[in-house]
Amino acid sequence: EESLEEIRIVDEKVYYRDEMTAKHAAAARAIDCHFFRSSVNFESDKKISQLCLEEPYDEQGPRPPDYKELKNIVDERRRGKTSTPFSDFYNSLKLNDVDRNDQINQIIHGGLQMQYGVKANSKMFECSFIVDDDGIFWYTSSITHPVSKEKFYSGIVRVSEDQTWLRLFDSADIRVIEGKVYYKGDAASWLANRAATARAIDCFMHREANGETDWRQLCLEDPYKTMEEGASQTIDYESKLTWRKDLLQRINTSLMTNCAISHPYLLHVPKNFLDLAMRTRVKKSTPLP
Repeated sequence: EESLEEIRIVDEKVYYRDEMTAKHAAAARAIDCHFFRSSVNFESDKKISQLCLEEPYDEQGPRPPDYKELKNIVDERRRGKTSTPFSDFYNSLKLNDVDRNDQINQIIHGGLQMQYGVKANSKMFECSFIVDDDGIFWYTSSITHPVSKEKFYSGIVRVSEDQTWLRLFDSADIRVIEGKVYYKGDAASWLANRAATARAIDCFMHREANGETDWRQLCLEDPYKTMEEGASQTIDYESKLTWRKDLLQRINTSLMTNCAISHPYLLHVPKNFLDLAMRTRVKKSTPLP
């Protein structure tokens, strides 16, 4: 038995990390063989139609596979993959057509699928909480890469500014305890999971720096290339939290001013004016699941 990242070959059989992928791989092999047996000019068509890298076979069955040949096939499969899966997937998204609250989740799913053929799932997350002296719950989280096992921790998601799909983080209180970022607020555990995913995506994008994208960093912390570099980072969280607080105050002040200019009559009904300002602040944000 020898590990080949997302594929293993044991006793001359190809194994995948999840059952559904294995079923699709078996179906693809069957389709290749059926097409091979029924095609008049298979050699000219197979570059378009062949799904698996192994050669199809007739009714006599396949010849006994050679492990070295299978390893070469796996290597060929890897070389054919994009070296910038997260950038490529991000660039393929139509940002206005996807669920804005789930944008981060879309990118982690798509990037992992393009890179390794695996999907993000709840087992990748490890969420924990503390309870402060007032009985308030604060949540932090981490996400573990399903193949490399590298772990990424919740980051401070930056202020949304013109990106409405980040606005849900703006209203969350953030606290840093022993170097870990904790969230408080509605669905704080959900926010902590997404903040860990955002940190991972920033690092993946940073490592694909040669990819052409208009990516804007999600977290205030600097991304890193390797686990060792990440472990050795020194982060001035106090200054980052202060910067975030000041920016949010400036945005909210500007928002109030714009509402006063566009709806001056509502200033005579303060509650209605404030309601309008708050609705504008969260405009286009969908309720959390």
